Amino acid sequence: MLQASNVEILATVCFALAILHTFSVSLLRSWASRFPEGSLTENLLHLLGEVEVVFGLWAGIYLTVSSFIQGPGNS
Repeated sequence: MLQASNVEILATVCFALAILHTFSVSLLRSWASRFPEGSLTENLLHLLGEVEVVFGLWAGIYLTVSSFIQGPGNS
């Protein structure tokens, strides 16, 4: 029987969240329009509502967390 490592599970979870985030982009952009223009909340929701940002964000989260899981010197 195959056993998935913690890093493989993390990669799967991050990928699934990135897919869900991709499909919720229009919702995030509509939420952003409810806040005053230029406010922190509006800017953050607008950024999270950009399709180009989604996979970069989740890849960054994956790389950061996996580096803590694997530890130094373990590739």
